[in-house]
Amino acid sequence: MGPILYFTQGLPYVLVVTVSVIMYKQLGVSNTDIGLYTSWLYLPWVLKPLTEPFSRP
Repeated sequence: MGPILYFTQGLPYVLVVTVSVIMYKQLGVSNTDIGLYTSWLYLPWVLKPLTEPFSRP
């Protein structure tokens, strides 16, 4: 059950990054800027482990 759970937790990130790259490309944004902007989208997944101890009762 564990690997399936971790796989499904990663799906939202993959979907957000894929859709944003397609959107930025259609808007004519350069590849360098796309890399910068999509790296910022990863921030919630980076901060999640840091905020987890505070969210438990």
